Amino acid sequence: MRKPKAPRQVTVAVIITITIIFWVFFTVYRIFVTTPEVDVPDELLAPINPALDVAALENIESRVFVEESDIPETIVEINQAEPTPTQETQIDIEIVSEEEEIATDEGELEAL
Repeated sequence: MRKPKAPRQVTVAVIITITIIFWVFFTVYRIFVTTPEVDVPDELLAPINPALDVAALENIESRVFVEESDIPETIVEINQAEPTPTQETQIDIEIVSEEEEIATDEGELEAL
């Protein structure tokens, strides 16, 4: 007895699925195994001068220091314009029963 062949689409789908699984596995493996290249600018790698800049230190010392108590308390008031109230329209709805009479456009009264 002969075995029935699988449809071509099923065979292609299985091969594509296996390929995707291997692709994801090897990509994750490569991420964990390889080390990324770090590109650091030369300005950051330059050695630091250990001598203190005396001019900068004197500049800091000559600055004016103000205590918090020396600063007067200022209160800023923000005046916001109040929104103008809009005129709300009120619609009265009257429910008319079938037994009542309704006026038509001609001014005549009709019974429903």
